[in-house]
Amino acid sequence: ATNDSYVTNQLDAGTYTYRVVVMQAAGCESVSDEETIVVNDDPTVYDSAEDNEICAGGTTILHSEVIGGAGNNAYQWQLLVGSVWQDIAGATGADYTTEMLDAGSYTYRVIVIQDAGCESVSDEEMIIVNDDPTIYDSAEDNEICAGGTTILHSEVIGGAGSSSYQWQLLVGGLWQDIPGANAADYITDV
Repeated sequence: ATNDSYVTNQLDAGTYTYRVVVMQAAGCESVSDEETIVVNDDPTVYDSAEDNEICAGGTTILHSEVIGGAGNNAYQWQLLVGSVWQDIAGATGADYTTEMLDAGSYTYRVIVIQDAGCESVSDEEMIIVNDDPTIYDSAEDNEICAGGTTILHSEVIGGAGSSSYQWQLLVGGLWQDIPGANAADYITDV
């Protein structure tokens, strides 16, 4: 290293201190101040989804967390298509909201490149997209006498997540919510 500039070899993580000694032909000599270079390990990138299982036509939000490295973060979310990771156009933030998804499974990851040269890729985040649920209803008695009650039952098959219920009554050609009828089963009023 005998020039006025020096390019280091590839450095492992650690701290390196450099200086330059200048000698002139007339016998003059001087030493520069120290220059300390800190080399960090590449960052660790974590990803997560608000919902890993949704219904067709839905979206979810993917989040990333970057720990370590050095410099500002630049993000690029990718989708696994077949066996090839493809950049998602415009998906360059720490978070990414998917487009509306059809039934199937989708695998995402995020690449983070820091302006100090550090780079890392998250693990994979899989989103399962199910068809909308099928709902069946039945009555314990479909024919009763005036003043009687019956119990209506519902069964939900498929979909994603927990279910909430709202029983409705057809009145004059319009469906109306029945106040308080918010369980899988409903006992009719007298």
